[in-house]
Amino acid sequence: MARSQDNFANIAAIRVTESAANTLTYAELATGISLGQGIGMIIDGWDWKVTRASKTTALANAEGDGADLAMCTSNSLTDLTNFNDRRMILKADTYVQVTGAVTSQQQMSLGWKDTFSPPLIIAAPRLFFAVKGTGLTTALVVDFRLYFRYIDLSVQEYLELAEAFTLTG
Repeated sequence: MARSQDNFANIAAIRVTESAANTLTYAELATGISLGQGIGMIIDGWDWKVTRASKTTALANAEGDGADLAMCTSNSLTDLTNFNDRRMILKADTYVQVTGAVTSQQQMSLGWKDTFSPPLIIAAPRLFFAVKGTGLTTALVVDFRLYFRYIDLSVQEYLELAEAFTLTG
């Protein structure tokens, strides 16, 4: 049986704005996939960027200040520190590191880009991007981009992938 598959990456973009400083906040990305449709997503990479306005107003001032960022299959995670939770697909952190007696203000990283080789494959009709600041003075705003392709999956492949990322919960 021949499979249809995108040959070139699609780009999806989403902005997540914390509902209040240091508050775990989710935004759902419309994937265009219905539950049980038998379509998976091959994720070639992602990038994220703390927006300029957010970066300058939500400065991290001390060791450990920063942000947790994630892509998940659920918006019911209570924190983003447990990477063992199977509902969390990707995770990134950005923190201020103070070395020795240096205590001057340092700004958080502008952003990051990851390319996956081999790519990730998921069967997720719902994708959530999450942000949670730590020690920040104002709400954080982060822009995410996801580079992905669609692929048809057999029923068995779909169920295995759905189970791997625990689509419920």
